This record gives sequence, C-alpha cells and structure tokens, in this order.
Amino acid sequence: MKQPFDRRKFLFSCLTTALVLQLPGCSSPGRRAAAEAHDIVVYGGTAGGVAAAIQAARMGKSVVLIEPTGRLGGLTTGGLGQTDIGNKQVIGGISREFYRGIRKHYAEPASWRWQERGAYRSEGQSRTAANEDAMWTFEPSAALKVINEMIAAEKVS
Repeated sequence: MKQPFDRRKFLFSCLTTALVLQLPGCSSPGRRAAAEAHDIVVYGGTAGGVAAAIQAARMGKSVVLIEPTGRLGGLTTGGLGQTDIGNKQVIGGISREFYRGIRKHYAEPASWRWQERGAYRSEGQSRTAANEDAMWTFEPSAALKVINEMIAAEKVS
C-alpha cells in the first residue's frame, strides 16, 4: 500500500541535504576559487565597473573584477551600440580610450562582415566624422572585444 505524501518529511530531507552540501569538501571543486589577496574588489562588470577596475590597476593596485553574469560591459556589450552624445569633445579618460579602441577595431577590413565600410558612413548610421579619433557606434561583439583587451592590458583579474 502506498504511503501518503508527508510534506514535513520531504522538507526536512531537502533542508538536511542542502545543509550537508554546504559542508567543506562537499561542494564541487570547480565552484570554489583559490583564495587570492587583492587590494581592490570591484563588484559589477558594467562599463563603470570596468573603468573603475582599469583605473585602480593603473594606480598600482591589484584588482579583481567580479561580474556574476560572466559577460563584461553591461549595456555597452549587451546591445546599446549607439552612443547619444551632444558634444563628443567632453568625452575623455577611459571612456575615450574605449571609443578609440572601437575605431581601431573597425579600421581592420575583417571587422566589416555585414556591410561595406563606405556604405556604413554614407547611409548616415554613424555619428563619427572621418577625421575623428574615436567611433561612436558599434556592435556588441566589438565592444566586448575592446573591453576584454583593455582589461587584459591592465592585468585585471
């Protein structure tokens, strides 16, 4: 004869199992990172978090950047590829370096997979003049590439 479902026993079993798995040595080795010492921990790999980590590294600090989603850049690498700027000359610092990196990326012919470079400029999609040192519109993959290069150059963990 089948015994009726006992909610209390079920919940007790689930809770006990969860607690046991939290004991040292019970979790998978891939989930536990080796203890490292850093001067600064930046939590959140949005564009602002990335800039903070880069600046701290440039100031001689050891930095770890934690992004729970595993994808750096936030909206910048998530699809917001048109930068709304009135006066581009006020953009400086690490932000300007990013936009210069975007320009460098698109200077490579291999970066133009979906459209010809000339068509991009002539159709008015870009707010980037030919003589500018930076580029203001980009694909998410280009932004991610540039951000990863910037992080690697500064040895941010």
